[in-house]
Amino acid sequence: MTMWADTPVTASISGTAGRIDTLGPFLAPSGIRLVSADRAIAPLEWIDKSGLIWNEGLCYEATAVAQHVADGLTESPLHTLDDTIAVLEVLDEARSQLMPH
Repeated sequence: MTMWADTPVTASISGTAGRIDTLGPFLAPSGIRLVSADRAIAPLEWIDKSGLIWNEGLCYEATAVAQHVADGLTESPLHTLDDTIAVLEVLDEARSQLMPH
């Protein structure tokens, strides 16, 4: 996805046993499709029936933050501050390699 060109906003995760494709834009909740590598099994689909669209999917994160605050936590046990900083460092490095100063 870019601001300078019209590009697809799909995503896939591929492995030796098959592939998982996003249905619709990968940045919005919509659904996934599982396709076996040998195509011996018909593709399986899961469709998100929540009715959430685009940034409304952030309600899951907002709910988690509210619960952590209510529980007196200062960070998520699933995604710690150290994890978040590590991800941001990777993104900064990727950005610096793609867009040199």
